[in-house]
Amino acid sequence: MSKKRIHRTVTRSKSIANAEADSLRDSVTIGTAVLSGIQSLTTGIEDHAATARFSLPASAVRSSPADYRGRVFSSSRRFGGYVVSAAADANDVHFRVTTGTVLSETRVEFLSHSGVPVPEMVWSMTQIGGLPDDGHFIEGFVRRPATFAVVVPVAGVKGDKAYQVGPVAIFSNRAVVAGMLANVGDPLHAGQFLGQNAWAVVEIDAGTLWEAEQQGVARIELALDLLAVGAQYSLATNPDGELLPFVRESLFANPVALPLVLVTEKRTDAAPRRWLRDRSPSLRLVPLSAIRVALSAPEPGRRPPFDEAVHAWRRAVLTTDAVSAVLALWEAIDFYASGVSVPCLTDTESRAMRRAIDSVALSEDQRQRVLDLLATINEAPLMTRLRSALAIDNVPFTEEDLSVLKRLRRQRNDALHGRQRGRPDSNDLDLARGFVNRMIVFWAIGTRIKAPGEPTS
Repeated sequence: MSKKRIHRTVTRSKSIANAEADSLRDSVTIGTAVLSGIQSLTTGIEDHAATARFSLPASAVRSSPADYRGRVFSSSRRFGGYVVSAAADANDVHFRVTTGTVLSETRVEFLSHSGVPVPEMVWSMTQIGGLPDDGHFIEGFVRRPATFAVVVPVAGVKGDKAYQVGPVAIFSNRAVVAGMLANVGDPLHAGQFLGQNAWAVVEIDAGTLWEAEQQGVARIELALDLLAVGAQYSLATNPDGELLPFVRESLFANPVALPLVLVTEKRTDAAPRRWLRDRSPSLRLVPLSAIRVALSAPEPGRRPPFDEAVHAWRRAVLTTDAVSAVLALWEAIDFYASGVSVPCLTDTESRAMRRAIDSVALSEDQRQRVLDLLATINEAPLMTRLRSALAIDNVPFTEEDLSVLKRLRRQRNDALHGRQRGRPDSNDLDLARGFVNRMIVFWAIGTRIKAPGEPTS
């Protein structure tokens, strides 16, 4: 063998050895858990997506709260994505991680379009799949500002007259809707869209069909909710004191926006961008063998907080609205932490604090506000009760798990207190869904769920 060939062989062997050493020094974050000891790392393209395969010591995975629902990335940024599969043997857990899950898991029940540029359609699919707007680059994609009409069929109302709720019009002119549907939709879905008695429409200024749809549907759903509030108003007089007619049928008003939505660009100089989309969540057939933890629940009604926490978590998973999911998750957390006691002030300590308050020069109004606050001092904050419940149930978690909940709680508070209705981070939402699911599972098998004298699992 020539000296040059020997040199190339030695150099290549050193490169392989260095790469293996680097992978051992590398750490990987799965969800919020950071794990070390990566072995047998390989990267490549599988099914048109960047894919990494590697192993971690089973002991490391077992001892850290690795949640497979969350994102995965290595400390060196050599790979990332989501866990597609994880299989354990006696010593190691073998992972397959890919970047292609969001788009491959995005299933649209029905979407028919015309006049939409391909880059905008690709970008729209990433948004439907939940990718952050700044998390990718699509060549040729640009927002083209325009005015769009967003139309949704409405069930539960008779189209006997046109009605305006702010910018949203509710009408019954089927011919107008048929004209909007030109060149889009198959006979089945077009027939379903036209088969209603009423439709709601709103005009939206936006750069894409997707953004127009999101804003338009939100406004329409709020208008229909307000319509129900107004119809079910049951006081004899209006706020001005005028007597109102009443028909009991109005108490059952429940206008509902159906899942189909038509978005069409308002222009006459060229073919408009237009789509007809079914917003229904896609149901998948999951084999019963895929159930990872078997749970036996208490009889319904025996542990109401547990029942309500499960229902709230399920709503958070099923809803397609991110803010509604955040509200449902915090409702589940509230029920999860209910009934948990924390150390309180004793009567002696409370009396000492009252004497201290009396010694301060305060107006009567100020003094009463401080006393009212003192009366609630033994009502522990929710996060304090949550930590206590997690400790009692032996739930594995990281401080980052709690930080995720706090970030989402700010989103919840903004929605509750009338501030801007933001868009929660999709990864935070995934992590929170997994964390609350974990709480419920450990709660279900722990001592808090049992009645006195009832055996634990």
